[in-house]
Amino acid sequence: MEHRRARTSCVRYGNGTGYGLNCSIPGYFLDHNVTLCNLTPDTKYHFQVVSEDPTGNRGTSDDITFRTKQAGAAQDREMPRISDVQVQGLGETMAVVSWMTDEPANGSIEYGTDTGYGRSTEEPFFCDRA
Repeated sequence: MEHRRARTSCVRYGNGTGYGLNCSIPGYFLDHNVTLCNLTPDTKYHFQVVSEDPTGNRGTSDDITFRTKQAGAAQDREMPRISDVQVQGLGETMAVVSWMTDEPANGSIEYGTDTGYGRSTEEPFFCDRA
């Protein structure tokens, strides 16, 4: 059985393997999602994922590349399809809710003690742990 340990989330990225930019999310997680914003259209980017566990053990991915879409590309008119909604990591005062979409999308959760909800949050979903 594989033992998963919570780790930090960091993405180094830029126009070359020197990267130059970092995007990090504080805290330790088993599943990691980092959104890179304000990228230049039709540009090749290099990135590398770095995660470190609470004891300082660091893992680093290989260099990976992607190219952003051209400016003025056809507008997406379809709403994202949501699937695989799950409640995980249930505790006394917190719950981790996860889901998948069929395309990159931001998200929010409306929640409450009845279907009137009353509370909401937006990504990234963090709560302070005392």
